[in-house]
Amino acid sequence: MDKNKRINNIWPDDDIDPMAIISAINEGIVILKEEHIVYANHAFSAMVGQDFSDLLGTSFADLISGKEKENVMDYLKTSVGQSCQQEGIEFQFETDPERYVFMKVSTIQCHGAPGTLGYISDITKGRKERLKIKRLHTRLRSILDHMRELVISFSYLEEIDIEDMSDFSFFDDHIVEINSSALAFYDIPASYFLNKKASIFDFIHDDDKEKVLNHYISLFEKGIGEISYRITTPKGDNKWVLDYGRVEYMKTGKVRRVNHIIEDITEKKKALDEIKASENKYRRIFELSKDMIYVLTPEGKIIDINQAGIKLLGLGSKDEAALKNMKEFHGDSDVRDALVKEIMDKGEVTRPRIMFKNAKGEKFEVGLNIIAQRDENGKVVSYQGIVHNITEAIRQKELEAISQLAGCFADDLASPLSVILIGIETIKTFLSDIEKLTEKLANPDKINDLEELIYEIRYNVSDINYFINEVMIAVNDIKDRLKEIRDQYWNLKKVSDGSGGIIYERASKNN
Repeated sequence: MDKNKRINNIWPDDDIDPMAIISAINEGIVILKEEHIVYANHAFSAMVGQDFSDLLGTSFADLISGKEKENVMDYLKTSVGQSCQQEGIEFQFETDPERYVFMKVSTIQCHGAPGTLGYISDITKGRKERLKIKRLHTRLRSILDHMRELVISFSYLEEIDIEDMSDFSFFDDHIVEINSSALAFYDIPASYFLNKKASIFDFIHDDDKEKVLNHYISLFEKGIGEISYRITTPKGDNKWVLDYGRVEYMKTGKVRRVNHIIEDITEKKKALDEIKASENKYRRIFELSKDMIYVLTPEGKIIDINQAGIKLLGLGSKDEAALKNMKEFHGDSDVRDALVKEIMDKGEVTRPRIMFKNAKGEKFEVGLNIIAQRDENGKVVSYQGIVHNITEAIRQKELEAISQLAGCFADDLASPLSVILIGIETIKTFLSDIEKLTEKLANPDKINDLEELIYEIRYNVSDINYFINEVMIAVNDIKDRLKEIRDQYWNLKKVSDGSGGIIYERASKNN
């Protein structure tokens, strides 16, 4: 039994009503002859908002919105007589400007002459979704192109073999997006990279290429990571960048995309390097100081202390000091409480003479300066202090007071002498650093960055000049004080310092 006979057995000709079938279709169906409607189903009538009887014989052009009428009618004219189905067209009906439809047509025989069968779908919802997505894409595109950071995206929809990642060409083949910040980073438009006319990886500093390649490969296992490296622009300028990469996965767990945000950190790194150099300089002063320098919590626990302080307090190490509270080392609890109250009120306290005791309980006199460090809300977050042991100076002063007038200046001379000693030790350290840096100049082939090396040498020379000036100020201070001793003769007398100690005072002050 052939195919036609099988069909006829199922649906005998006298039982089939094609128009009833067409009327039941939810999509709009219209038949045109010479651009006039000869048939329309219920779905089409609903789309245009007119009854079937009112549509018969009317011009199809009258139903189309004015701005689209010409295009739709041209589409219908070119479709008449075509043997294959034509591509569709989108438009709106005059009676319902909020509705968007899509029509495809084909040629049929209608009463012995060519006619047009139109199949019309309501695409309002889909079109609005597409417009929404398009607007969202436009907004995101605008945001990306206004970002200072460089945004790069790589797509990996196919299977990935780690062995194929032997060089940067693998990543060049998968780059699918880069924002307009490429011009600021590389002096080359983003389109050059997307069209494979240039590669972002060609701009990576030669010394950093290997670690950058390893970073890009490792992201497929780590999923997230960042790296700092140098890039070189076509003009020869070096920039430091921070490259942050993050993997985007499919539901199956496969890598779908890897997105990178690259930030120019050249100025930030320069500032951080300067801060680090400054911190190193002051850390040297901290450690080389002959005076005790310390930092406390608001409760008095020792946060940091230099070696001079560890020795003065009779402690074994910084770890041991971290377990102590500075309250333990004050010789007089009443004086200590008054000191704390004053620093809370004023933020800074100076005591030329105050009694301390070490871990063994041995008492000694010191000069003390404390400053309270506060946060932006005014809350005390730490105390920073400098303690100068004046016990030996006082003993020497007492011995020399009877035989020589200069004894009363022992404390005064101790401070500038300390400055001189610190300056000399620090200058020696910087000279040692310069010596090491200049040794590198003897091997120019091993120098990675000559400009950075010269910068370090100049920086150390600048610090040397700074401490030489400080030493000269201290020397002149000592010179002036010694001249005063030579030119004046004072009668000294012992008086109480008000805290249980003894000081020497010029008799002429009471006259």
